[in-house]
Order: sequence, then structure tokens, then C-alpha cells
Amino acid sequence: MSDGDDLRDKGIKYVTDGQNAVDPKWYSNAFMWIVNKPHGETGKPEDWRKEIEPRYGLPRHPNIYGALVNDLCRTGVIRKTGLREKMKVPKSHSRMTDIWERT
Repeated sequence: MSDGDDLRDKGIKYVTDGQNAVDPKWYSNAFMWIVNKPHGETGKPEDWRKEIEPRYGLPRHPNIYGALVNDLCRTGVIRKTGLREKMKVPKSHSRMTDIWERT
């Protein structure tokens, strides 16, 4: 494992442990919300965020969405489509983001 992989994994653990300490159900609820999406449906994390937060509240740290996508991808729930789009949220500064497909 490279130093970058180690730092990534530590960051993911930091945000998920912190979220689970504050609201143990938030992460599992958000994860299952995506698991329950129809197979073949595509989307971006910023779109999912708009639907997750009204249902389950704000996460402790915004980086939880990166951890969530990482877990969803590692477990085979979602996969990259190969397409990318500019993010619409102003604080994302039009950064390009992957479009994911529910497998």
C-alpha cells in the first residue's frame, strides 16, 4: 500500500468514525438509500446529497460523501460510467465529478 492509499484510508476512517459517533444511523441510512435505487440508474454524489440530507440530516463532515462513494464502489453497489460533469454547487467551483451507475 502506498502512502497515498494509507492517508486516504485514514481520512475515510476519520470521517466515518466521527459521523458514527455523532449519529450512528446516518451513514447506514445514506448507504442503504443508494443501495435501494433502481439498478442502472445514474447520478452524481452532489445529486444524492440533495436527497439524502432532507431525509437524514446534515452529516458531521462533508467529506463523508467521498467515504460513502468509496464504500459503495468497493462493495460493487455503484460503478463509474466513464462520464464526468461539472458540479453545480457553487462552492465546488465547477469541479468535474464522475457519474456513477447503480449496478
